[in-house]
Amino acid sequence: MLNWKDLPMAKTDKGGRREFFNKPTSQLGKFEMHTTMLNKGMVSHDQHRHTEEEIILIIRGNTEMHIADSFHSASAGDLVFLSSGVLHALRNTGDGPCEYFAFQWKQ
Repeated sequence: MLNWKDLPMAKTDKGGRREFFNKPTSQLGKFEMHTTMLNKGMVSHDQHRHTEEEIILIIRGNTEMHIADSFHSASAGDLVFLSSGVLHALRNTGDGPCEYFAFQWKQ
């Protein structure tokens, strides 16, 4: 069991990040979960791709997901699935911070 209050927020130049876990499981070579907090107007990173599949769950604020050549609005409670190899990035479009869970996994 992990308590949100016990996990330190590592400050970044864009906001912050909380690490929950990053390790293999009985069925996956990698299973990772973290939260990212982005300050107003910040972009998570340049559009990139990776071999892991990923789920983004928005928990606070308003965002815009740049997936391949399309842009999609997402707000608290919305979930985005990103297949392996798909170009993506996330931008905070709200008036304050946004925060989201990121789950990544691969065989």
